[in-house]
Amino acid sequence: MKTYCIDTSSLIDLRRYYPRKTLGPLWDLLDDLVKQNRLIAPHEVLRELQPTDDEAHAWAKKHAAIFVPIDGEQGAALKDIQAVFPGVSAAAKPGPHADPWCLALSLVRTRRGDDIHLISEEKLTTTKSEKIPYVCQHFGISWARLLDVPGLEGLKFTLI
Repeated sequence: MKTYCIDTSSLIDLRRYYPRKTLGPLWDLLDDLVKQNRLIAPHEVLRELQPTDDEAHAWAKKHAAIFVPIDGEQGAALKDIQAVFPGVSAAAKPGPHADPWCLALSLVRTRRGDDIHLISEEKLTTTKSEKIPYVCQHFGISWARLLDVPGLEGLKFTLI
């Protein structure tokens, strides 16, 4: 069964572009994935959302059980990632930085054989970078965007 590791960018875009009052079924899908223990995120995602105190942060606090504490296995996976993509941690970024931990958690789960998809709104462009899509490609981590999740679940939303 598919599981999903969601990045802060997807939760911010959920609030910004897909408000519950207009795209409630997308929010409902995420709620269902939480209930089924199929949606996770590193604890850093919650920390990144804290300053916003908006609908995305409220949703995250309500679903606090999805947030996985950082552990040694994730730390080792992050070292493997940094060996190939040294700039992935963006040490100069002030405050919490969830991207490296989303990658590490997803890599740990991928190596375990889980069918996990890292959900992020970062774009795959023609220029190679240290962004999530490129790191995922290199390490064989499945990657998708938030609006891909319904399709991955075999669902189709119809606007009426």
